Amino acid sequence: MAKVLLVNDIYNLLESAFAYLQKNEEEINELNVFPVPDGDTGTNMVLTMQSIFQELSSLNELHMKNFTNAVIQGSLLGARGNSGVILSQIFRGMLGYIKNKKEVKIKDFVKALDIGKKVAYQGVMKPVEGTMLTVIKDIAKSAKDEFKKCDTMEKFFEKIVEEAKKSVERTPLLLDVLKEADVVDAGGQGLYIIFLGMLSRLKGEELKPTVTTKGVEFMGLGQQKGELTYTYCTEFLLEGKNIDIDKLKSYIEKRGNSVLVVGDSENVHIHVHTNEPHLVMRKALKEGEIHNIKIDNMKDQAEAQKIEEVLDEIGVISVCVGDGNKAIFESLGVNAVVDGGQSMNPSTADIAQAVDRLPYKSVIILPNNKNIIASANQVKELTEKDVVVINSKSIPQGFSAMLSFNKDLELDVNAKSMGESLEYVKTGEITFAVRETKSSIGNIKKGDVIGFYNDELVVIGDDFIKTTISLIEKMVDDESEIITIYYGEDVSKKERTEIEKHLNDKFPEKEIEIHHGGQPLYPFLISVE
Repeated sequence: MAKVLLVNDIYNLLESAFAYLQKNEEEINELNVFPVPDGDTGTNMVLTMQSIFQELSSLNELHMKNFTNAVIQGSLLGARGNSGVILSQIFRGMLGYIKNKKEVKIKDFVKALDIGKKVAYQGVMKPVEGTMLTVIKDIAKSAKDEFKKCDTMEKFFEKIVEEAKKSVERTPLLLDVLKEADVVDAGGQGLYIIFLGMLSRLKGEELKPTVTTKGVEFMGLGQQKGELTYTYCTEFLLEGKNIDIDKLKSYIEKRGNSVLVVGDSENVHIHVHTNEPHLVMRKALKEGEIHNIKIDNMKDQAEAQKIEEVLDEIGVISVCVGDGNKAIFESLGVNAVVDGGQSMNPSTADIAQAVDRLPYKSVIILPNNKNIIASANQVKELTEKDVVVINSKSIPQGFSAMLSFNKDLELDVNAKSMGESLEYVKTGEITFAVRETKSSIGNIKKGDVIGFYNDELVVIGDDFIKTTISLIEKMVDDESEIITIYYGEDVSKKERTEIEKHLNDKFPEKEIEIHHGGQPLYPFLISVE
């Protein structure tokens, strides 16, 4: 029975935690409060941990300092969504405390948990109880209260895992929205699973991650930083029926790295760095049709990044999905677009790379999604450029911010005016429920049309057009002048014509605009100004 942990032991605990998280990824995704097709908390936490092991694979040897630095750096670079960012902050606090120690005793782990909790809370602008923040707080308190009764690491972890489980079960008591939906917090459940995975390794149980990671004995055999083994960054959407995601992912992982295969049996987003994009797409075509194909030569990109002159002007980066939305941002003056949004949160590293590619001293970032704001803010730690994040929570808010942008004004003046512009646009979203649940406005069945107004669920229906009109009615008031619809990739011409007719009949005094957005999952994004 171990009483202390050496660096190899901590590596093994982390590897087991990663394996358990992967095993429970979909279960965690299903816990998202609203039944929208973008439940990705589990995926974001998995990808954050995957980035840790990618960073670890570049180490030639393993000792506490370089191991902890790699975990901190990997989690920072790979952080996706709010859950991934909070997880990276927890690791940052914990690993930062133990990095100068040769061995970790129980009392050291107690202190590390407490610091991890503090760093996580500090990293969130408005901490909300009933989330994974509460769970790490309860774990840290339990560790402090119980550690003197524990003479082995196994007994210590049993105590904190028991408390983690109880804490997760209490989350609906702290957040009404969880209670109404009859679920526990997804991020909290993910954190519980992580510590459960660590406990299982201490008990001698061994579960390896399905994504290949370099074990301690193989350190240094991975791809070194700076090398470019694979040339083509390949990305596309796959639509089909009964898609075998696991089988497809296994095939793609053999053809490259930086693999992302997420979705369900009918819609899958695929990303891979490979030398054989034709083979990847040929395999995908056996499962269905592919759309939105994007293949970039990374060698060309690497050369383009070697920019010697840095301009004093301001560059703007927008995160969004949909070819129509991207075209609108570019027409408004955005210099670079990072793919991402609902169900596809880019990592901190993805955004940081886009920042460093721009030849500008100052850069403004528009996240356009509440789950991307935290990742965008972490970019400030990865670049020497002056970075400002505008807290845009939707694509329409991003458009509004760009209309207030003036490249001839100072960075702080632009930041102020763009931030203030967010208050003048109302955002609506229409999508379809992917599972049954309860809500404060009624029960939701799988397949129901559901509408959100500024992130709050306000309408449920079974008729696509009528429910959309109902949502817009709740958004429009006497001061509203313009109603803008950005339609998604699956909206037919007939549906566009029908919604336009209904809007003109219902709001004859308002200005109606309809634009191609091209976004997946959300047929209509709505802006009212």
